[in-house]
Parts: sequence; structure tokens; C-alpha cells
Amino acid sequence: MLRDGQRLSKAGFLVVILCLIIMYEDCAPEEEVWAELCRMGLRPGRKHYIYGEPRELLTHVWVREVYLEYQQVPDSDPAHYEFLWGPRAYVETSKFKVLEYLDRMG
Repeated sequence: MLRDGQRLSKAGFLVVILCLIIMYEDCAPEEEVWAELCRMGLRPGRKHYIYGEPRELLTHVWVREVYLEYQQVPDSDPAHYEFLWGPRAYVETSKFKVLEYLDRMG
């Protein structure tokens, strides 16, 4: 069971990912997302005490909860992937609110 602080922290992390997607014109290349997260000290394959394993959270949990979409870039060879806002993110917030939140935090 997550404590309230952990739940809030995961929500804040999701906002960071949604902001990254906005910054990359609504579809963030996976490589760029991981580069930004590595700067924050989050690495795929390395468990975080609040978020768990970040790759699992982004590509499975939040995709399953439809906050994010994770898809192969069409005609990419070798395959490249990108993140997009999922339908639930659009229902629960807006790009303006996400950017406003980021501005308040920054």
C-alpha cells in the first residue's frame, strides 16, 4: 500500500513525463525521455524506493492505466519507440494545467 506522500510523488513524476511529451511536440522519443530521467537519477533497470523500476512504471503500469501510450515509431528500423499522452491523461488534466504545475514547481 502506498502512503499519501508516495502517491503524490508518483503523480508528480507522471506530470514530469507529461511535460516531457509536451516539450517534444506531443510525442517524446524514448531515448530522450530516458536521457532526461537519467539526469534526475532515474535509470531503467534500477529500482527507485518510491517509483519502483522506472521502465516498468512507464511502459507497463501507466500504459495499462492509459495515462501514457508507448508505441513504435512508424517505419523505424531498427525499432524506435515514443511516449504520448494517453486518453486518461487528457480526461484528468490538460496541457495548460500540467505546464502551470511545472511552472509553480520550478
